[in-house]
Amino acid sequence: VAFAPGWWGGDALEPLSSLVLRGHVAWIVLPLTLMAVPIIAREVGRKAKATSSTPLWRRIPVQAHLIHLGLLLLLVGHVFTTTLVDRGDPIHRVTMLQDEAVVVDGLSYTFTDLQLVPEEDLRVGDGGIFATIEVHDSDRHIGTVEPGMVRFDASGFPRSEVDVLRRWSGDVVFIFDYSQADTLMPQTLNEGTDGVDAVRITVYRLPQSHLVWLGWGLMLLGMAALGLRQVGPTAPSSSAA
Repeated sequence: VAFAPGWWGGDALEPLSSLVLRGHVAWIVLPLTLMAVPIIAREVGRKAKATSSTPLWRRIPVQAHLIHLGLLLLLVGHVFTTTLVDRGDPIHRVTMLQDEAVVVDGLSYTFTDLQLVPEEDLRVGDGGIFATIEVHDSDRHIGTVEPGMVRFDASGFPRSEVDVLRRWSGDVVFIFDYSQADTLMPQTLNEGTDGVDAVRITVYRLPQSHLVWLGWGLMLLGMAALGLRQVGPTAPSSSAA
């Protein structure tokens, strides 16, 4: 463990303290959790297929195992998307020049356009600015995202607008970097978007992020099944002779 903290990828080599890296925490949690997932999944399948006169939704072991399975999947997804991703690391801030591809961790990002959005086209705010970014995996186009900022004239503080590219391997989150708001927003208001040839975007790749939602969904399903069992019809008791 001590000699391979970066094995899990992501920001595993980033320190949590002077002695502990993020990869060390992953080594503590993930091996046992990953071994437990197929065991619990097998138990869920075995209980679900078991022949019984009791309806499936009234079998407590199935529901309990389903909740446990969801909890394990949620924990695995949480480690990959939170523990192994250092949200404060500046390495995730990507400066993109207009119409020039930037390759980071195998994905190519190309900033193509910057648009000013008036107040009437927004749900909240007094105006906004949004960047259009094309995302490619090698030569394959996999999506277009539009992160941006919305300004609030009363408070004077803009708000970053997040866009998410969803993939089977996990989500990629794009956040318009808040630190450039003080200069970019006044510049676009005075000069338009023609003078802007670069933007800075914070990009987080969250591998296995779907496990968080899958695990949460299984937990809700299991708890709902337990609730239905409580309100289900009960068998009438035999009357005394």
